[in-house]
Amino acid sequence: MPTRSDIVSKAREYLGTPFLHQGRVKGKALDCVGLILCVAEELGLNDVDGNLLLRTSYVDYSPQPAGRYVHDQCRERLQIKPILNLLPGDVVTLRLPDNPTHTCIVGEIEGQGLSLIHCYNGGNNVCIEHRMDNRWQRRIVGAFCFPGVD
Repeated sequence: MPTRSDIVSKAREYLGTPFLHQGRVKGKALDCVGLILCVAEELGLNDVDGNLLLRTSYVDYSPQPAGRYVHDQCRERLQIKPILNLLPGDVVTLRLPDNPTHTCIVGEIEGQGLSLIHCYNGGNNVCIEHRMDNRWQRRIVGAFCFPGVD
């Protein structure tokens, strides 16, 4: 079974991948949901029902997802955990700007603490990793882990 470290390492392989809505190709095109699904597929991770998480799954959302669809899919497919107990390899949903429509993989930067690895249509429009400062922490709505990963 893959470890939390494996999840973070695999997510970092996508750093620099350009943002594209529903992109699922390392180095070519990615969005926030695509990062979660691509990492999960490459590591052979399952959802809570034992189904493989695949990059071809969950494409039923608009470029600006409305409501809580992305968050609700995480709640349905991953294990819910307390936000205060975040660890590298976890998945978080964030408000951008008001609804939880964004996902990130939690990493850790030596000497700086927890980080976020994500791809979004903002900033440099590529998959990035940066420290999880208070501004980003306040946006977290949900915390999740992949089933079976310790």
